[in-house]
Amino acid sequence: VLKNISDSLVAVMIDGGAHHLDFKEDHPNDPASVRFARDFELENIGKWLQEYYEKLYQ
Repeated sequence: VLKNISDSLVAVMIDGGAHHLDFKEDHPNDPASVRFARDFELENIGKWLQEYYEKLYQ
């Protein structure tokens, strides 16, 4: 994915990364771009879950 699909489905370009490196365990040699991508992805997944549960329990 090279561009955002919507406001909540966003592309994450990872300099110095490899395919799915952001889905693997943390490693001391991970570039900062991979660490940032992991944090960004977790933040967005948290938002998706929050929106889901808010709609579920309305």
